[in-house]
Amino acid sequence: MNSYAHPYAQGKANTVATTSVATLLFVLSLSALNSVGLVPDYVDGTGTFALDSGTSTPIEALPDAEGRLALNDIPRLGDEVVLTPIVAATPSTPVVIAPLAQPVQVAAPIEPERIVIHGLSIDLPVSNPQTTDVAALDQALLTSVVRYPLSAELNQDGNVFIFGHSSHLPVVKNQMFKAFNEIEKLNKGDTIKLIGKDESHIYRVTSVQQVNAKDALIDLSPEKGKRLTLSTCDSFGGKSSRWVVEAEFVGAYGGAEN
Repeated sequence: MNSYAHPYAQGKANTVATTSVATLLFVLSLSALNSVGLVPDYVDGTGTFALDSGTSTPIEALPDAEGRLALNDIPRLGDEVVLTPIVAATPSTPVVIAPLAQPVQVAAPIEPERIVIHGLSIDLPVSNPQTTDVAALDQALLTSVVRYPLSAELNQDGNVFIFGHSSHLPVVKNQMFKAFNEIEKLNKGDTIKLIGKDESHIYRVTSVQQVNAKDALIDLSPEKGKRLTLSTCDSFGGKSSRWVVEAEFVGAYGGAEN
C-alpha cells in the first residue's frame, strides 16, 4: 500500500498505521470465522497436519467390533483437528474355511482411482492409503479425496467410504480443499461413478444427511451388500457438522468414459 492507494493517506506514518489496522482487522475476522467453524486448519492449503498430543505415536482411525467407524475419528475435513487416541477392537480368532468342491469365479477387488459426479461437475482422483494413521490420511487429502483403507473396494461386498475437504473461502489456494463443496446438493436417485482399472461402478444416491460427527457412525460391514458413502464438512455449519451421502450399488461395466 502507498499514499496514492488510499484517498485519506497522509504521509508515511498514516500509511503504516492504516496497514497495521487493516492487518489487525483481517486477523480478527479470521479468528471470528474460525470460532464458528468456517476457517480450515490450513487456510491456504499448504500447511501440514500436526498431532496435538505431544507424541509421535501414530493415532489410528479404526472401526469397532461391529464394523462401524466413528465419523469423528477421521480427519476433520476442513476444521482444526483435535484428536484423541482410540483403541482397536480385539481381533477375533481367524476362521479356517474348507476348500470348495468346485472353484467359484470371483471378481478381484479393485481400488477406486477416480470419482465422477456429472451433475456437480466433479471428476477427482481417489487415493487409497495403506494405513489408518490419521496423519497419513490427512496428508493424502491435500492431493485427492480419500478412500478409508478398511472400507470395501470395488467388486467387494461392503461400504466404499470416501471423504474429502470442503471450503468456500476465496483465499484457499489448494483446490482439493473444495473437492466436495457441493455434495449436499445431490438428490435421491442421482448417480455417482467410481472408476478403477478401466471399470466403471455406478451407485444411486439413497440419502443426503447433515449429521454431527461426534455421534455419527459409518457402517462398513459387508452384510448390507455393495454401497457407497461420501462425507465432507459443512462449511456453513458448526465444527462438528458433516454432510453424509449414501448410495446403493447399481451395476458395473467396462470402460471409464461416459
